[in-house]
Amino acid sequence: MQAAISKESGKVVYQCSDGGLVPDLGVAHEIVHVPESLRDVFELATPDPRPGLSDEQRLQLQLFGLVRGAGLMTAPTDLDGWTELACAAIDRQAGALRETIGTPGYGQLTEYDRTLEDARAFLETVGADPATDPAGYPMVQAEIDALAAASGEAPDPAAVAQEIIDLAAAWHAAIAAIKRVRRLAKMRIQAAAGVEEIADILAGVEWPEVEGVVPE
Repeated sequence: MQAAISKESGKVVYQCSDGGLVPDLGVAHEIVHVPESLRDVFELATPDPRPGLSDEQRLQLQLFGLVRGAGLMTAPTDLDGWTELACAAIDRQAGALRETIGTPGYGQLTEYDRTLEDARAFLETVGADPATDPAGYPMVQAEIDALAAASGEAPDPAAVAQEIIDLAAAWHAAIAAIKRVRRLAKMRIQAAAGVEEIADILAGVEWPEVEGVVPE
């Protein structure tokens, strides 16, 4: 996907990389005014490697990339548009932070959940019967096998299961903290009376420290 600015019309033209026009965006749009207060928080003042662009062209192309990256179909032209783009930016930041503490993807999340289920079930059973074979709990056994292969020593199955549970608890607390910040920021943005307030909210978001919290 590309955006081009017509020097003749002074308008932004959105088009596909093969030159075909994008439905709903395949028309010339008036140059979008980007409030100064939003340029920094949306990082729209960063250098652009493409030569021969004016500052306005560079700004419009960067805005286009931001809009498309947020999955939106139109550039913001009013408070509602900037609100939508700001909320999308918050969601994107939250998603990027979550990915630092866990492998993204539905399959991986399913594995985390199943591993936790097996660990809980194994500990409950082994508490009543210390001779319980972890082979009956495939995800716990998989972790035991991986640890044994890496260290050359067989770990204590109950200790492995407990570590899985402890890490999962820390991970759930971390993603809950991310959710709290994400939801509050979006609520405040949606209630904002103007773009200056939106800019202040975006600039003031403080994400939690979640380094090192990775489930097994």
